[in-house]
Amino acid sequence: MGDLALGYGVLAGLALGLFLGTARLSRGFSPWACDLAGAAVVAALFLYIRTLWFDVRVAAWLPFANLIVVGNWLPLFSAVLAALVWRRCSTTPLRQQLALAQLAAAGCLAAVYPLLGSVPHCGDRWDKLGTCLQTTPTPARRLPRRRCCGVMGSPPASRRWRRSA
Repeated sequence: MGDLALGYGVLAGLALGLFLGTARLSRGFSPWACDLAGAAVVAALFLYIRTLWFDVRVAAWLPFANLIVVGNWLPLFSAVLAALVWRRCSTTPLRQQLALAQLAAAGCLAAVYPLLGSVPHCGDRWDKLGTCLQTTPTPARRLPRRRCCGVMGSPPASRRWRRSA
């Protein structure tokens, strides 16, 4: 549990640093440039969700036990967007505070979302080669073989790669 707390500390520190850095960097932006930067951040967010969110490559890049926390970059995008909104709405303090509160709430929810839910009951089954088999009652979505092989190399010629009938 300590690794999760450390991960949340790192994530909060990065989010705060990104917020302050973006707010300082965008200080001289015109409203048009601030809107363009916000659109670029939203496009990068969609690209992240499309390509890296729940992808096994992140586990190779960030080999930490708290990957479920540090691999979730949605709060970081939220912090950058909050800083841009903070600069863009600087003439209307109420609107500025409401937008900041909403983006902060979205970032916090995105941070804790992977931990919500119930833990499935797992068994302890191993094959003859010493490989742990999936033992949850409902099977997880299978990773396509071509995608898995592209990341982890060629698969072993064992029954683990055969479809169950």
